[in-house]
Amino acid sequence: MQARNGKPLPIKRTCMSLSNSAAIDLVSMLPGEPGRSMLIIYDNGEITDGSERERAFKKKLSPYVLFVRSGQFSDVYPGLSDAVLSIEVVCSLPPTEGMKSIAGMHSRGVSNLFLPVNISEEVEFRRKMGLPGVRRSVEN
Repeated sequence: MQARNGKPLPIKRTCMSLSNSAAIDLVSMLPGEPGRSMLIIYDNGEITDGSERERAFKKKLSPYVLFVRSGQFSDVYPGLSDAVLSIEVVCSLPPTEGMKSIAGMHSRGVSNLFLPVNISEEVEFRRKMGLPGVRRSVEN
């Protein structure tokens, strides 16, 4: 992926999961929509208890808002600093009703920031983004 200035964007590899609340899982431009970018949260299914999963999800959302509000997003991705942002949540298991009830995150303060939150299952997200289907390994 390249920024608007043609330079490659830095790629940081992290463990993508709800339990890693300090990490921004992935940043991507929205295919076919220049000027739109996504901050992606990946729910890899490691937390199966619904209440625990919702708590971890809510805890993971706050650093995403802080990442944008603090200016870190613009510093790390200067070519995307003018992009319209959203938080896309990709779930390997169906999202809970509590997760689906969060439509966006507000940050009152200097920027009065609002980030829409869109939640989808992994198969649906991959189809929407034009990505190949999910391949699951089967253990014998």
